[in-house]
Amino acid sequence: MTLRPCCPGTSAAPHHVAPNPQSRSCVRFFPEPDIPSTLLPREVVERWAGEMEELPSDKRKRYQGEYGLDAEMARVLTDDMFVSEYFEATVSHGAPPAEAAK
Repeated sequence: MTLRPCCPGTSAAPHHVAPNPQSRSCVRFFPEPDIPSTLLPREVVERWAGEMEELPSDKRKRYQGEYGLDAEMARVLTDDMFVSEYFEATVSHGAPPAEAAK
């Protein structure tokens, strides 16, 4: 008898085991039949995009370019929003970015 990972709900029983999270074959996407499609005006989408906070990946790039930090330090600073805010406040009060990053 061979046990192999498979997706829940398949007819693999009695050999069924837990799904393999590394397998993309266990991920299924079906449209929700009870939720109607929604089309938003471009202006609404652009306004919402403008209201969003800076994404951590964008912030990392900015820290590397604007402050000259290496990729690892930029990642450490942007992994936590509060650390990132503290770093930026420290730099805005005149601290050198390389020192504030420590």
